Amino acid sequence: MDVPIQHPSDSEPFYRITSNSTRLMIGLKWEPRQAQVTDKVSAGFLSSLGLIGSVILWITSLFVSLITRTPTAAPEKVSNTVLYTAQNIDKKSDDSATRESGFDQYDLDLYCYAFDDNNQFLFVNGPEDNNMFSDDGVIYSSGEDFTGRGVYDDEAAYIDLDKITNKHAHIFIVVVSDCKYDFASLDNKPKIRIVDSKFEKELVSFEIPTDSELAPKCFAYIYAQLSQHEGAWTLHPIEKFVYDPKDVPSILETYLKK
Repeated sequence: MDVPIQHPSDSEPFYRITSNSTRLMIGLKWEPRQAQVTDKVSAGFLSSLGLIGSVILWITSLFVSLITRTPTAAPEKVSNTVLYTAQNIDKKSDDSATRESGFDQYDLDLYCYAFDDNNQFLFVNGPEDNNMFSDDGVIYSSGEDFTGRGVYDDEAAYIDLDKITNKHAHIFIVVVSDCKYDFASLDNKPKIRIVDSKFEKELVSFEIPTDSELAPKCFAYIYAQLSQHEGAWTLHPIEKFVYDPKDVPSILETYLKK
């Protein structure tokens, strides 16, 4: 079992940009939902049903072709609905901008909220098409992952250190549950990490405490505030569960005033 790395001091830099620096990567990793007994039975039944249906269609089309001696259409394919259900995966709209309250898979999204050195909002970076690339090219997202089935980080945000200026003073790392499950309903602990991309050096690693008594009915989690000045980065842990993701921007402002 992975043991979370202890946070560096929130008053001392944990990373300094040098001539060798290229990118910082903020990664989010979670695991797919574990199928329950009823899910497995249903999936097995639907999978068998789809297979039997395909065989029947194939035999029928073969019989017709032998009788009529004329070409026939290919056997009808098993519907996507059957296939998705059999794999314990539900389809989801790619352009959804709000939490999908009926989505049966875990879907966690990684967001970075950026503020300038006057605590003014700059942009939010996330997996949606309109948020994937910041206008100034400083932060870009790896895009949406609906299942958490990836081998490495399921979603990631990349900070281009060649384009960072003192204006980019604060970056908040936020995770949102974009499905029907709150953080207490996850059967694993999602992992957040910060990595020096060039050297693949993991600087910080942290597991979201989904077993916390504060996790129920919360669909957003503010992990930390990254602050930088003249290339020296400090990490200020926040670790706060939030009931409604829409409340995140106003909560972030309270931390800027501290």
